[in-house]
Amino acid sequence: MEKQFNLKNITKVYPDHSGGTTALKNATLNFKTGEFIAILGKSGSGKSTLLNMLSGIDRPTSGEIIYDNRPLHSLTESALTAWRGKNIGIIFQFFQLIPTLTILENIILPMDLCSSYPTGNRKNIALDLLNQVEIGEHANKLPVDLSGGQQQRAAIARALANNPPFIVADEPTGNLDTYNANKVVELFRKMTDDGKTIIMVTHDTELAKLTDRIITIEDGIITSDLTSRCIN
Repeated sequence: MEKQFNLKNITKVYPDHSGGTTALKNATLNFKTGEFIAILGKSGSGKSTLLNMLSGIDRPTSGEIIYDNRPLHSLTESALTAWRGKNIGIIFQFFQLIPTLTILENIILPMDLCSSYPTGNRKNIALDLLNQVEIGEHANKLPVDLSGGQQQRAAIARALANNPPFIVADEPTGNLDTYNANKVVELFRKMTDDGKTIIMVTHDTELAKLTDRIITIEDGIITSDLTSRCIN
């Protein structure tokens, strides 16, 4: 079943000594199943704030966030955390793997936190995910023993651990060379072909052109929302 993600007139103001900094201004966006989307903008434009709204890490100052007809902005913190664990996979620029756990244990951890599968099945599911991102042979290594590209693949596998329909990625290729950046994009494309929605924040225009849709944000304002073929 297709799930919809709708942001309606989202504004986010962060308090400061001058009375507040507006990071997002009346952002209205709709996302649907199977899209590969780039959020394009310079540093400080509001890209990460937008991602935080989508993932429920932060709440809007005003506006509505509706997921599958459910108003996320009105959920309690515990309900929002439970929703995020089952519906959103998050990929960070700096991987954020737990250094004292093996790669396999890093993948199993989200399953343990959400109790998404029977305990006895989690190891095999995690191994399958690592094989899908082509690092299954490194399952029992610590993150420090992997290259940057391999760590990002592990982070992608972790984001998929609970089989969420939506994946948000914050500059996922920012610390990778061109070869590994392209491999990550290939993985994202395969994921959308399998029905997942990828929302990727980037400042790289050429990378954004590899997606289906490019949303541009400047000074907290959505300035364009176009299919990639309109830009190429």
